[in-house]
Amino acid sequence: MQRHRTRGRSLETPPSAPRVRIVVRTHDRPQLLARALDDIVEQSYQEWQMVIINHRGDRATLDDVVKARADRFPHECLIVDSDHPIGRDAIIGLGIADADTEYVAIHDDDDTWAPDFLTRTVSWLDTHPEHVAVAVKTDIIQERVDQDGVIILSQTPIRPPFARVSLFDLVHAAHVPPIGYLFRRSAIESAGGFDATLSVLGDWDLMLRLAVDGQIGYLDGETLAYWRQRPQSEGALANSVIGDLDLHRQTDRELRDRALREYIERNGIGGLLYIARYADELYAQSRHEAWLRAREVEAHVTERIEEQTKHLEAMIAQYAHHYSVFPSLRRAMSRVFHPRRGGYS
Repeated sequence: MQRHRTRGRSLETPPSAPRVRIVVRTHDRPQLLARALDDIVEQSYQEWQMVIINHRGDRATLDDVVKARADRFPHECLIVDSDHPIGRDAIIGLGIADADTEYVAIHDDDDTWAPDFLTRTVSWLDTHPEHVAVAVKTDIIQERVDQDGVIILSQTPIRPPFARVSLFDLVHAAHVPPIGYLFRRSAIESAGGFDATLSVLGDWDLMLRLAVDGQIGYLDGETLAYWRQRPQSEGALANSVIGDLDLHRQTDRELRDRALREYIERNGIGGLLYIARYADELYAQSRHEAWLRAREVEAHVTERIEEQTKHLEAMIAQYAHHYSVFPSLRRAMSRVFHPRRGGYS
């Protein structure tokens, strides 16, 4: 692992010490990295420093992208070259290891922020010292990258239930991606940091531990973060959540198994066995009750159909009789009142 520093802009009055460290993961996606850096330097809040983790990417190309924007960085930028076969999420730890800032943000090279993301999130954590992190309203943007640039295919909002990030919901799934969070650095350290063994779902694993330690805030209102996906792309341009879906599912099971083992070591397996069987029986009972209710509805509907069928048949018979008698009666009356004229010889 190698570390290189790129000097930021030169000012007559030195800027205040950075309060936010932004960790950018990248791997041979210069077009997307350029967009990400432009997005960061356009933040209305400027008390930040950046660490770029170059994971097995071409360094010369990365340097060209960074140098073209270095004079707009408020502080020097640290570039960490990593070719270590550690998990993709573990390399975030390389960017946080020596941080002395109050807050940490994870900004992958393909995601973006609204200009006021840092302003709003820093303000929230400043005024809520009991919160370990804060999340923001985030949109999923599906896009396509070709020779003409980046083309947006769709944009969909994602929101945590009841507009809050709760441990109750995190146990099920992560509803906000890393681009939508600002973390308190001390809280990350207290929670044990990112798991260096994980290739995916490291953010969810950390969020679970953070939510155990404290409350996570949520900024509702305008969208402040954009999680960008390229479902049609392969190779370096692909998203891990799409390209490595099976790995995500497998890691999800492994993390849950690990938590179950820890729980059983402390509390034994009896309670879990009871809950599993109780839930299974409740499910079976609910299915049986639903089946009985369906049979009742079916019987009621069948009875009503039979009643309506009989009523309809009676009406048809009545109308048939009416129209079959009426012509005969008309002919008989015609013979009475309009007899044939004729004479006798």
